[in-house]
Amino acid sequence: MNDRSPAAADRPQQAELHADNLPGAVVVGGDYQGLGIVRSLGRHHIPVCVIDDERSIARYSRYVTHAVHVPNLRNDDSIVKELLALARRLNLKGWVLFPTREEIVAAVSRNRAQLTDWFRVPTPSWDTIQWVWDKRNTCDVARKLGLPIPETWNPRTTADLGQITTPFPLAVKPSIKEHFFYTTRAKGWSASNPHELETLFHKAQNIAGTDEILVQEMIPGGGLYQFGYCAFFKDGHAVASMVSRRLRQHPHDFGRASTFVETVERPELEALSVSNVRAKSGRSWIRMLTDFPTAVLDIAHGRLSLSEYLHSLRTFDIEAVFNLGDPMPGVVECILLPYLIIKRGF
Repeated sequence: MNDRSPAAADRPQQAELHADNLPGAVVVGGDYQGLGIVRSLGRHHIPVCVIDDERSIARYSRYVTHAVHVPNLRNDDSIVKELLALARRLNLKGWVLFPTREEIVAAVSRNRAQLTDWFRVPTPSWDTIQWVWDKRNTCDVARKLGLPIPETWNPRTTADLGQITTPFPLAVKPSIKEHFFYTTRAKGWSASNPHELETLFHKAQNIAGTDEILVQEMIPGGGLYQFGYCAFFKDGHAVASMVSRRLRQHPHDFGRASTFVETVERPELEALSVSNVRAKSGRSWIRMLTDFPTAVLDIAHGRLSLSEYLHSLRTFDIEAVFNLGDPMPGVVECILLPYLIIKRGF
């Protein structure tokens, strides 16, 4: 393990907080999502420890108190073992866990009782998380609640594919992301005809298993028509919420990650829940390192005009990584670019 933070000497105020045994945060996963958490908490003088099994950028933030690299955070046993070892070694009793990847959320949820001996765990228990971790369960809940979803099938055999009547193209995707994503570096594939569907179906089964493949109706429009409803719930009610839209994503059709996102007004989505506090619409977020090549491809294929792209650069509010007050993660991300391409395809 390596728990030296590159900029620890610059943070005497945070060091004092740690010395006084006030609770801090353990961010599990140090990509740009983790970096956002680190900066948000660090600006409020909350001590932050980043733990990751990849070469990630968050550890280089000036707001990080400890940065720890471990061999493996891909399965329950390794995740729980590393977190408990970290808690004992650095005396992180009462610190709050912030998982940033789906398999880490699942592991923390399934082992919540064991982890709460050391940490504060805001992640819900498995009887809640199981409904969003496995997309088969998510679809079942949506159907029971009468929520509109794409036509979705969970075929087991080639014969089952013949029962699908929705017109092509169709999406072939996993029901559990990590069982598929780390091998393919894709969220799903598009099948344009029956032969391609059968080929991709068997390829996906060989990767993720017989039961975990979904075939789904393709909703046209790309990321521009892809919205997310995000909310903080207390006692079953959404007390704070926002609706976001992916203006750009990469890859274009099956976005592995957002590159430009903005908050928008979509009351028809909010009407499906209860919200007392709402995010202001029109705020936007960009990750320039991935957004620029994404925009170049979109312009080349006629999906985006140069003037639209330049206008978006004049109006965004937050850059996900580059920050003049905390510059090292942005510098390191550029240095790590070849590694990121090989490791995750960006």
